[in-house]
Amino acid sequence: MDDSLLGFLLRTFVLSACFGAGYIKAHGEVEAECERLGAFYVGDKTFKCELKSQAK
Repeated sequence: MDDSLLGFLLRTFVLSACFGAGYIKAHGEVEAECERLGAFYVGDKTFKCELKSQAK
């Protein structure tokens, strides 16, 4: 395998892993803020959290 192809594949994997980790972390933060405070903020906007239905 060519070194440039291996480097490309490695960078693509690392970028994808970082994106996935950030996505999971962001959703966890929103969930935690909603449970704790009933709201979360993005920039200067605050969003109210409401549970649509209770899973049984």
